[in-house]
Amino acid sequence: MTDILDAGRPNPEAVQTFFSYLGLEALVVNRVDLLTWPHSPTELKLRSRSQLELWEFDENGQLQISTLSRQSQEEVVPNDVNDAEVEQLYQIQVTRTAQAIAQAWSEANPLSERLTPDPDAEPQPRPRIDTTIELVIPR
Repeated sequence: MTDILDAGRPNPEAVQTFFSYLGLEALVVNRVDLLTWPHSPTELKLRSRSQLELWEFDENGQLQISTLSRQSQEEVVPNDVNDAEVEQLYQIQVTRTAQAIAQAWSEANPLSERLTPDPDAEPQPRPRIDTTIELVIPR
C-alpha cells in the first residue's frame, strides 16, 4: 500500500490499477507522521502530524491529490519515558487530531448531519444480493 499511495512519488499507473481493481473513483488517505527529537538535555519533543488527502483522477486521466485537512499535535515529555509510554502518547495525539479534523469537517460541511449516523437509531438491514449463475450449453 505504501508503494501505491506514496504522495511524495505517486505512480499514477499503479494508483489507476489499484482504483480499477477495487472499483474506486476516489480515495481519502490519512497520512500520519510521528516525529521524536531532543528538546533539551532532559526532555523530548513528540509531534504527530496528520494530513487528510483526496486522491482522484480528473477528466483527462491525471492523478490529482488534494489536501483536505492538516492538523498537528505536539508535547514535551521527560526523556526517560519508555517506548510503550511514547507509543501511548502518540496514540492520544493521533486521536485528538482525528477528533479535531472530524469537528472541523462537520462545522464546515452543511451535509454532515445527514451523513452522521444517529447512535440511538435502529441499525438498517443490509441489502441482500442474490447471484444466479446459469450455464447454457450449446447443442
